[in-house]
Amino acid sequence: IRTITLPREVKRPNTLIANFIFDEQNTDFSTSAHASCDNMYVYMADTTNPGIIVYDAARDSAWRLQHPKMYPDPDYGTYRVAGEYYSLMDGILGLAVAASHNFQKSLYFQAFASTRLFSVPIAELLRGPNPGDDSDLPVTLAGHKSSQSAALCTDFRDGSLVFSPVTETA
Repeated sequence: IRTITLPREVKRPNTLIANFIFDEQNTDFSTSAHASCDNMYVYMADTTNPGIIVYDAARDSAWRLQHPKMYPDPDYGTYRVAGEYYSLMDGILGLAVAASHNFQKSLYFQAFASTRLFSVPIAELLRGPNPGDDSDLPVTLAGHKSSQSAALCTDFRDGSLVFSPVTETA
């Protein structure tokens, strides 16, 4: 267990970390040796200042990456739950790690106020802070959902991405 203080250039005044994904690197499960907790990256979704914060446990360093696809879509900021309507313009919220079609790990993400699902190669996130404009990150549209959803997870048995559509389940 450790405490992490995010540097000023990573967090924003109203940063809201809404999701954590722990990504253990190069773990050999065939041996009984325990992997070091330092051999890990943590991906965090900042929903109010849409972006992904990456924490490298081995180096005890963090950086922020932002992309226009992490922002809310104004066309999907209104939600219908149990016949009631409300507005919430949250950005990136759901995160999940899965192997993509080329067998490389990707981070899948979605803004709460959106019906689109995107992916970015993990290798791109691990390059560290981008000295230029993050809009050059290779973000790919992975698909469309039937409605907005908050949670996103991976079924590691078959690599399926699972979400709970708000309109159909609330």
